[in-house]
Amino acid sequence: MTEKTIIIKDRSSSGRAKNTRWQPTRDGKIFNDYLNQKKGIGEKDKLTLVSDSFSLLSQCIDPEANDTIGKSTAGLCFGQIQSGKTTSMEAVTALAADNKFKIIILLTGNVTPLTTQNAVRLDNALLGNNWLVVKYRRTMGIHSSNSISITMDQWRILQASRRS
Repeated sequence: MTEKTIIIKDRSSSGRAKNTRWQPTRDGKIFNDYLNQKKGIGEKDKLTLVSDSFSLLSQCIDPEANDTIGKSTAGLCFGQIQSGKTTSMEAVTALAADNKFKIIILLTGNVTPLTTQNAVRLDNALLGNNWLVVKYRRTMGIHSSNSISITMDQWRILQASRRS
């Protein structure tokens, strides 16, 4: 992580963040398992990753709050090649999973090898923690508006079967 990844939060017209900060838990199993599997990151970079992930997630809505209508959870992550974008997305996703987010949607680019690599890395970040990583891909440049709806229905069925 030698170069800085830039993450832009959705802002209101006044330029202030739409969401008030809440305090996500830092000591969840999924996030800690994820950090423990990141062997190639030095301790200083790992501490920065923890701090940045916590800061980013605290700007999102609290998934257990009742006043989330009209609040934004959108953000944009961009940076140079090998600057830590995917690592940042993995870490925030693992932290979000520990903080009771039920669904996390990441939109990636359309370069198939990179999209596949990102999906595999996210699969590994959530591995063994009862999460389903769905890879939605347009085929032949055409997609049906029902495809995403069908995928969401499959996810709901899976969640219902896990509760039974």
